Amino acid sequence: MGRIARIKNRSMEPTLKNKDLLITSSVTDETELKRGQIVVVKLDHDSEKLSVKRIIGLRNELLEIDSGQVYIDGAPLSEPYIDNLPKSRGLEHLTCKIPDGHFFLLSDFRNFHHVVDSRKLGPVSISKITDVAHLRIWPPLKFF
Repeated sequence: MGRIARIKNRSMEPTLKNKDLLITSSVTDETELKRGQIVVVKLDHDSEKLSVKRIIGLRNELLEIDSGQVYIDGAPLSEPYIDNLPKSRGLEHLTCKIPDGHFFLLSDFRNFHHVVDSRKLGPVSISKITDVAHLRIWPPLKFF
């Protein structure tokens, strides 16, 4: 069944803006989650707070960030949703092997100073991902 989620910050700009409304659905199986999907997640540092992030890395992948460029198993990741944005907020290098049952989640607006994502938290357990976003309903319709 679909649920409505409201964006409450700038961390997913330009894809999603503050106060946008989304239609989401519950995650029932890890296999339905794919790279590039926008998900709703319970962040570890505040279990009541929900956040919206993008799946960047999948289980058993080696993820590297160098000067803002993301690499998956050594290959550069194409990220058209951030092409015109700065790709780093000071974290110039990170290497992470993503364990089973986990995903590496990033914000689209990675230079936003309030962003909390897998660069700080590390890989996020599937149990923390509550929903997948499908459609922005306000402002009017945008499919993902």
